[in-house]
Amino acid sequence: DNGVFLLGNDGAIWATFPPQPEIYGQSFAFREYFQTTMAKGHGIIGEPYVSARTGEPVLTFTEILRDASGKKIGLVGCSLQLNSEKALGNIQSQKFGKSGYLYVYNKSRLMILHPNKDRILKHDVPEGANHLFDAGINGFEGVGETINSKNIPMLMAVVPVAGTDWLVAVQQPK
Repeated sequence: DNGVFLLGNDGAIWATFPPQPEIYGQSFAFREYFQTTMAKGHGIIGEPYVSARTGEPVLTFTEILRDASGKKIGLVGCSLQLNSEKALGNIQSQKFGKSGYLYVYNKSRLMILHPNKDRILKHDVPEGANHLFDAGINGFEGVGETINSKNIPMLMAVVPVAGTDWLVAVQQPK
């Protein structure tokens, strides 16, 4: 729901849908999804970022474009708004118990989804503020007691998302 686009090997935008001819030829080679896809030579789920077009947090999926001989010629990308009900937005409104909640973060401490939208795409949980949050980054998968980053005693479950460096956490006040 944020758009589909084609980029050449140099990162220049060839085409978009919905159409945005005013940006054709501009380089998006600085984007993490472009650099990672081109370096790995296959499609990825990129790091979330703020869309230049909409100003909304988005997630981009990519795949390499190849010519008939198999040579890389660019990539196709599809981005969706993280907060959209069509994407992941509906999970951030789920409640667990009376006031428990779910959130998604990655191993760089980036908050990907959170019920408090002001926290999305922020690195706002410092190391040591929540020991199970930290443990998830270091490979822990399971349930335990913790103190969250707002100093509230919580019960927390953490599980990694296969194929990504993302973690899903559910917290409920103890």
